[in-house]
Amino acid sequence: MSDGQVLLDLGKASAASPKLRLGNIVVLGLEAKALSPYAGQTPLTFHLVHHEALWKLLDDALTCIFAVTVKIRHKSGDSVSELCEVSVRLRSEYDFAPEFVRESDEVLVNDYVGVVGRLHAWPYFRAEVQQLTAKLGFPPLTLPTLVSGNMVTLKTTRFLGDPEPGHAEAPPARPRRSRKAKKS
Repeated sequence: MSDGQVLLDLGKASAASPKLRLGNIVVLGLEAKALSPYAGQTPLTFHLVHHEALWKLLDDALTCIFAVTVKIRHKSGDSVSELCEVSVRLRSEYDFAPEFVRESDEVLVNDYVGVVGRLHAWPYFRAEVQQLTAKLGFPPLTLPTLVSGNMVTLKTTRFLGDPEPGHAEAPPARPRRSRKAKKS
């Protein structure tokens, strides 16, 4: 595979599923910008410009950052004009189930994040893109649903501690709140 794509193993992702429990999904950032005025052009299409998944194993959890950038386009004949760009960043946190054994299960995490983590995050991306396009005055764009069969390649999945390509150091990890202390 080229361009930084990795083949995801659905078997590894499935093997990790009962060992990791989704605890939280948070929107980290939203950005929408009109690139040209909307004059009622139809039909509108979209191009997925950027889709990235970053992850880091903490002492008692897995933290993932997902980023998506979509350009909305109008196609007329052979001409394509870009109308707006929407970017969404999410963080999801997964708790370890008692069955998670770090020494043996860590090799499953990349595939889990690329398949299951993305399936968890995608409905949030769809909702935010739809709302942001409507707020810009465009017809609300609804991204298609994802199923595991149409996402076996991932543009970029990397451990959060690895430096971003072209950067000297990795972004700092966000401190995790403990969920163990509960008030009675």
